Order: sequence, then structure tokens, then C-alpha cells
Amino acid sequence: MRPDRLDYPVSSDREVAVMRQIPRWRENAACKDADMNLFFDSEDANLRKTALAFCAKCSVQPQCLYTALVLRENHGLWGGFSPRRRRTIFRRIIRIAQSKGIDTSNYNQRFDNHMFTMCQYQNALDI
Repeated sequence: MRPDRLDYPVSSDREVAVMRQIPRWRENAACKDADMNLFFDSEDANLRKTALAFCAKCSVQPQCLYTALVLRENHGLWGGFSPRRRRTIFRRIIRIAQSKGIDTSNYNQRFDNHMFTMCQYQNALDI
């Protein structure tokens, strides 16, 4: 089943905590001074290529991807991935977590730690 969005139980407290962390890592993002429209215009191939170039050289790409997954962001490029790719990555993270015996039926610290670790290895997750 391919969900239209990343549907999984999330603690609203966790969402708030992640949103509070955005300004910290965003200061180190390669795109911090870029026009954010670059990351949300999926129709223009040249703009998309420019946006992906920012992501490719970004030191906080894992935090960006993790944030998009936790917040269930369904628009734009985050961490160098489109919404469709992020859904694929999330399903892969779920499968890996389940194979390690991690409870994915609700949001918990062990799953959160697993997801953040997997975001650091996003090239292995990208199918």
C-alpha cells in the first residue's frame, strides 16, 4: 500500500520538539540564504536541479530529512528527497525497525532513535 502521506502515530510533543530544533540546524544548512521557492517548485527541472545541488553539499541533510519524516511533510524537497522518495524511505525505515524488533505501532524513543540513525545513512535507504 502506498500512502498519500506519511501516516503513523506521532506524539504532538515530539512534533513540537522537532520544530523547535529546526532553527538550530537550519543555521548550518547550505540553503539557509536560498530562495525557499527552489525547494517547492517541482515543475521546473532547472530549479529542482539547483535545489538538489544545495542538498548534495549540505552538512545537515540528515536532520532535514529526519524533520520532514517526523513532521510528515508532504511538499517540497527536504534532505534532498521528494515527498514520494521520503514515503519510500519511511517504509524502508519501518521494515528495518521491525526486523530489529522495534515497536513501530506507536511513536516511541527507540523508534525515534532508529529513524534518526537511518536518516544519517539515507543513501542506503534510497531505493
